[in-house]
Amino acid sequence: NAMLGAFEAACVKALIPCVVVGGVPFFTRKEVLDVLAYAALIQHDSVTQCERIVNRPKRFLGKAFTDALKGAHRGGTDIVATIQDLAAGRFARGATALADDIARLRAAGWPSSADVAEHNLKGLGLIHGMLRPPPETGERADDTDIAGLYAAAVAIAATFPDARSLVAFAMECGAKVAGVSETGDVQRAAQGRVTISTIHRAKGLEWINVFLSASEGVFPHKRSIGAAAAGKPERLAEEARCFYVAVTRARDTLTCSWSAENLYGKEAGPSRFLD
Repeated sequence: NAMLGAFEAACVKALIPCVVVGGVPFFTRKEVLDVLAYAALIQHDSVTQCERIVNRPKRFLGKAFTDALKGAHRGGTDIVATIQDLAAGRFARGATALADDIARLRAAGWPSSADVAEHNLKGLGLIHGMLRPPPETGERADDTDIAGLYAAAVAIAATFPDARSLVAFAMECGAKVAGVSETGDVQRAAQGRVTISTIHRAKGLEWINVFLSASEGVFPHKRSIGAAAAGKPERLAEEARCFYVAVTRARDTLTCSWSAENLYGKEAGPSRFLD
């Protein structure tokens, strides 16, 4: 799921209609919207965005706080100062933490293209840790990668020169990228569109041409590589079976690609499965 965003963004930028199979499109996922809200707050005073992330991570601030924030904040004033004023009252602990987090993002600032080239994402880079993704251990019933979703959203955000253009593009993607259930009529929904799907949700389906992202650290995932090194080879075996599912979705042509770096800015290269 974390990989969907890059493909959705590329299709929208290239004016190519696309449809996402299963789940929800990347730019409408709650994890991605949380990243966008924090990103917007780096450069803008927005009560709406504050409402979204007020308890991400948990700060024990309820409706009473958001109502107080709406009533106290005035356009043109620094929202951090407004939150700090509220922290002087009954919202002390949570409001102080919220104000400190936003102030930390603003102090770091928005990355320039030179910063991004050097993997210094500044304020955007702090968001991933601020949201405190769950530990990357243990099994899940699906292929959702929460930490990867945060990392992917931050990486996409860093390709924009400012928060305003990022949010505008995310809204465009949310409006243009369609979604269809894997139990629905995928072929009809995908007619005239590029289909974007995770491998789990592509089981049983087939396309004339398939493009597969096969970077080491993404496929197989770095978690499975780590598990195999720790004595659980079955994790890599499961990913190999997934790879088989992926490559057999293609009827006529299969194109595999990889990148030098993965979502986390770590060295990647071609997947071991390609050999």
